[in-house]
Amino acid sequence: MRPFVTADEMTRLDLLTMKKLSISSFELMDRVTDYMLFYFRDFAEQNILFLCGPGNNGGDAYRLAEKLRQKGRSVFCIDLLPPHSEDCKKAKELYRGKMLSDIPRTIGVVVDGIFGVHGRSDLPAKISKCLRTVNKMKTFRMSLDVPTGVDGRTGEVNENAFVSDLTLTVGFPKSVFVSEKVNEVLGQVKCVGDYFVKPSSYQYVALENSDFLLKDPKRTGHKGLYGRCGVVGGSPKTPGAALLAAEAAHRVGAGYVTLYFAKKENLQIKVKDASFLFRMKWKMSDLKKESSLVLGCGGMPKNFKYSAIQVPAVIDADALSDWPRVKKKFKGKAILTPHPGEAAKMLKYKTADIQKDREDSLRELVRSTKQAVYLKGAPGLLKFSDEQKISYVNLSANPIFSKAGSGDVLSGILGGLLAQGSEQYIADLEGEAVKAVKGSEQFKRAVISGLVFQKELGEVLRSKRAAIASDQLTVFSEVFARLSKG
Repeated sequence: MRPFVTADEMTRLDLLTMKKLSISSFELMDRVTDYMLFYFRDFAEQNILFLCGPGNNGGDAYRLAEKLRQKGRSVFCIDLLPPHSEDCKKAKELYRGKMLSDIPRTIGVVVDGIFGVHGRSDLPAKISKCLRTVNKMKTFRMSLDVPTGVDGRTGEVNENAFVSDLTLTVGFPKSVFVSEKVNEVLGQVKCVGDYFVKPSSYQYVALENSDFLLKDPKRTGHKGLYGRCGVVGGSPKTPGAALLAAEAAHRVGAGYVTLYFAKKENLQIKVKDASFLFRMKWKMSDLKKESSLVLGCGGMPKNFKYSAIQVPAVIDADALSDWPRVKKKFKGKAILTPHPGEAAKMLKYKTADIQKDREDSLRELVRSTKQAVYLKGAPGLLKFSDEQKISYVNLSANPIFSKAGSGDVLSGILGGLLAQGSEQYIADLEGEAVKAVKGSEQFKRAVISGLVFQKELGEVLRSKRAAIASDQLTVFSEVFARLSKG
């Protein structure tokens, strides 16, 4: 996990890091760009264009371009504004590649190194025109630190802001990344550099792959060791929701998964190659054998006895609609997963009010429900009821998750991981992971891991424009493999 920092905090941390490492600002620039080189490994055959600004963000661009040139890569630079900072001047002097005045059509990658974290949303006409052109090009777009056009202090976004496919942010994610508007131009976010001095206090932490706290088991034991997940849901209008949740719970590793249909009409559903169990007729006592429950995907039975729930539960969709009626009766431990519209109904707000201040809305949801809440959106925000000051941020802005059914897959993932309470399945925790879940139960570990797992699902499928929710179910093995590397 990495804390979020403001633009001014990052400047202070830069100075502290230089002092700690006994290096100059230019040497720090060299270290940062050395780390950035890794993200150009897949573009060996592409022409790469760097848009260079006047400050140290431009200096990063010049240094990166020169290092790639020395490796035999085809690079070009455009100095949109002449160097102003001393480090930028030096970096440009050291650059031995070609300088251009116009954007060629043969570019495969465009790198934004114009303004960075100290940039503002009001842009010079020349830069706005350049960004309009670049944003229309069918190229891969990459930003260094913060996309140009985003105000690094206020989060305001210019209508012509650079729209990134990948943002390589220096040291830590920036506080403005929590804004939904900013998320629209970030693309995938990667933090560069593990050597920066860390802030002493912070409000948000970003979830990373290394926060996946559950092992990918070798599965040598009996399926009974990996828990039982019950999914209660489904209706004639939305039968697929419960099926997606049940299959996700099974694929993520729960030993047994049972789908308890919420409506008898679901008897007519034809399901091919289902690996989980089905119960058309059941009673509340049947749920006692389950290790976890997923409630609400695609429907809920009338008069469901929430007060009888004694295992960790995922509350979603139709179960969230029940919440105002049952919240005083519910005594179990749950993770509620509302989207902004559902959150608005729960708080009796307007959806616009939720979006206007998502953090305050999340805080109010946790206070009123006394449960953990994951407020879906871009980015997703998580808060546990026993952690008042810290919110977890899932930087998962991804077109994949804008398709119907993605929330049902997430509910299944969470339920499947909650079911797996065996200590042999829990990884040994070290370093930052220990701090992140210190004093928590398996519940907190499973929720954090579930969100990281879903985020990585999106990254596997990010370039698949036609992918739908069920496609997420086909890449679970690949996600486990990626997460096992940290």
